Amino acid sequence: MGSNPDECAHTYRQWLEAGIASDDLQRLRAYASQERALGDGRFQHMMETTLGRPGICRPRGRPRRAGLRDPI
Repeated sequence: MGSNPDECAHTYRQWLEAGIASDDLQRLRAYASQERALGDGRFQHMMETTLGRPGICRPRGRPRRAGLRDPI
């Protein structure tokens, strides 16, 4: 980030001031609210095997049953 502490601090300050994109913030909140591991597929798989619970975010509610017709 820099060759001396002042350059590192300046670069880090710029990074913090840039903020987080709204899409990234939405993903962070979704994963945090479901207590899931946010990361690439390899990391999520490692967390699933280590903790014995799902690592990805899932939509709310139960999955729809196959072959069930939508109400008219």
